[in-house]
Amino acid sequence: MDNLLCLIIEEECFEVVLCTSQWFMEDSIKKISIRGRMYFCLQCLQNAFREKNRRDEKFIGLILKTAKDFLQSEELDKWEESAENILPVNLLDSKFNINDYTMDHSLVLKLKLFYEQLPPYLTDLIDYTLNVGLNNLYGGTGEYSSFTLDPVLKVITICKQNNIEIPDISNFLKFSFNEEHGWGNTIRNV
Repeated sequence: MDNLLCLIIEEECFEVVLCTSQWFMEDSIKKISIRGRMYFCLQCLQNAFREKNRRDEKFIGLILKTAKDFLQSEELDKWEESAENILPVNLLDSKFNINDYTMDHSLVLKLKLFYEQLPPYLTDLIDYTLNVGLNNLYGGTGEYSSFTLDPVLKVITICKQNNIEIPDISNFLKFSFNEEHGWGNTIRNV
């Protein structure tokens, strides 16, 4: 019986450690600018493609370039259009209409086929990563941009569930939420 009690106590301690770790992660993310959050998610996405041996360079390159462009863009309205054009949730929607897209239609159809062949967790990872940039474009960032916090936490959850390496969050604290009203300074040389 003492062993059972110890096991329960150990499990409770483990849960406390997990909760504390989750709180620390969330609290740290709140201190990181929106661009810093995108950079973090971009690294998670790169790790996912690398670790899952996805080598479809044309489309992976397009996805990664779109995320990187957010980090460097001064014209986020133009970035928004390019991101909306490649969001898996849009391309895989049952109401998908090729005429809604501004990029080359043959490329859109090939990208749609690419997404259909990916496991759902990878398309979700792409959506959540790009949503970090899209979710707060037309509103105030508030105290910590709750609109971008949620997709970052979802990226982390997907990575944990699929054994994808998560970068050390402390490396992103240098991208302060105090810069540029929460958006952060542009991030070059990525």
